[in-house]
Amino acid sequence: MNSTALGAENIIFISDAHEKFYYEKLKEVP
Repeated sequence: MNSTALGAENIIFISDAHEKFYYEKLKEVP
């Protein structure tokens, strides 16, 4: 497996998880 492709996939996955996390946190704030 290409390590560059794997790294890019990880970055996309992590940023997507962060986006959801911050979105959920923002919804909690009144």
